[in-house]
Formats: sequence, structure tokens, C-alpha cells
Amino acid sequence: AFAYAEDNSGFNADGTSTFHGLVGLKNKLAAGSIYDCISGNTAFSTLDIEDFEYAIAKLPNYPNANPAWFISKPGYYASMVRLQMAVGGNTVQNVAGKPEMMFLGLPVVLSNVLHTSLSASTSTIFGYVGDLGLSSLFGERTGVEVSTTTERYWDVDQIGIKGYERFDIVHHSFGTASAAGAVVALRFAAS
Repeated sequence: AFAYAEDNSGFNADGTSTFHGLVGLKNKLAAGSIYDCISGNTAFSTLDIEDFEYAIAKLPNYPNANPAWFISKPGYYASMVRLQMAVGGNTVQNVAGKPEMMFLGLPVVLSNVLHTSLSASTSTIFGYVGDLGLSSLFGERTGVEVSTTTERYWDVDQIGIKGYERFDIVHHSFGTASAAGAVVALRFAAS
């Protein structure tokens, strides 16, 4: 639950009280840091390899950058794995084996908070490519604290467990209207 809340805040937060005032990448990236997919590519099943190549091409050439893909599990299998399997020369072992969590030479990081719908989702950000270490700061004021009580629920033979964490996420390299920052968002085409 803590990891989910951290990811959800880092990617999707909109500055409201629901996210304790945090603003995520989806709402922070400038226009230059968003890649719009090729016209007609409005779902994971319609994405082309060029969509991913062009997104990487938008990234600045920062020294010592370690970019990665950030995408949901449904998105990964319906787009990246589908494109890898479409490449000629596959054997039974390739198809039967577990795909390596790499795509176009970059590691793939799965996140449960990113877009998961397999149907058409026009103008929706579905993933990211870049180096979060160069674009964002994660601060933890207090680590995860867990406490229990047996007295509160004694009458129903239960215990109470409370977990607590305080953190902040600041995105600082989000690009400009015409130039990408350290992370590029991938957005389905408008039509």
C-alpha cells in the first residue's frame, strides 16, 4: 500500500488534497516532454515500434543518464511484448519463455498506477521513458512506522494495525514548451 501510494503520487498526483498537495509527472511535464503517438495509435494494440523510438529520441543526451521505461503490466504485454514477438526469427523457446524486462535496450519497470485499459484511450498518457533520478527527488521525512494494539478490538478477538509514512516528491526537470526534460511521457494519439 505504501509503494502504491508513492507511485500514484509520483506519476498521477494532481495537487489536490487527495494527494496532499503533491503534483505528479502527468500533471507537471511541459509540452516538450510529451510524445504524441502516430495518428491512429489510440490503444496499446495499435502502437508501432516507431512510437517508442521517437519517444526515446526526444530525450536529451545527458551524460551518465540511466533511462528506463515505466508502463503498466497490461500495457507492456499488449504493446512492447507484442512488438518483440512480431519480429521474425522467433523460436518455440522464445515464445514459451518469459520475456526479458527490456525494450529497445532499456529496462522496463512495471507500475500498477499507470494506464491499464486495453481499449482505445485517445489523448491519454500511458507510460514514460527517462531517468527519474535526473528529474525527480523523493524525500522521506519519517520511514514506515507500524504499530499494533490488542486492546481496542479485544471484544471481537482482533488486533488493530496502523501504518504511517511521511514523504514528498518534487519533480524539477520537466522540460519546456519545446524541449524535453529528463523524462518523456508517451500519450496515445487524439484520433
